Formats: sequence, C-alpha cells, structure tokens
Amino acid sequence: MPKPTMEVARAMPLGVQEMANTELITLGAMGNSDALKEILKRHIMTVDNVSYDTASATFEVIAAKNREGMWKLTIPYKVGMSVALVAAFGSWPMVFDFGTVYWFNEGFVSKYKFLG
Repeated sequence: MPKPTMEVARAMPLGVQEMANTELITLGAMGNSDALKEILKRHIMTVDNVSYDTASATFEVIAAKNREGMWKLTIPYKVGMSVALVAAFGSWPMVFDFGTVYWFNEGFVSKYKFLG
C-alpha cells in the first residue's frame, strides 16, 4: 500500500467542523457525541438560516437549557452513594470492635427471637 503524500495528510480533517456531512452522519450513527453536536449545529444553520457562529451560540443556549435541573436527577445517585458509604464505615466497628458487636447483639439480635 502506498504511503500518504503531504497533500493527503494536509487534507485530512482535524476536527468534526472540517468533516463532510456523510462522515458526520457515520460518526453520529456510531454514537460519537462530538459528531452529534456538529450535526445539530448544522441543522440549526439550515433551519434558522444563520451562520455557523450564530448556530453555535444557539446550540450553547440549547445545551445550557438541557442541563438545567440536572442536579435533581442525580439525587438518587447521591443518596445511594451516601447510604453505601455510611453502611461501609458503619460495618467496620460491627465486625472488629467487641463492644459494638456485643451491644448490637444484645440490643437487636438476641432480644428478638423470631424463629423460636
């Protein structure tokens, strides 16, 4: 296979902004987020009939609006991680400290005999 020439190397796109539409569609179908962003910017250009810079600014407004309230969606994750950390650190004395083990056994295990 022949080696690429300098012209071929210089013609290679260095970012998604320099790619042709077919290349972008291919990368977008593969799930490349940068390609998907670029596709949306070009779509904004055609729908709003604006320049690339204006479409990029509109895209940033859309992206910022999309991220609004994102912290609410992460609450279950944060609660779950907090409970897991408390349980992890709480289990240490329940295993390795005799006083804590004895207290827990007397208070919660031996006190309630469910099966007999």
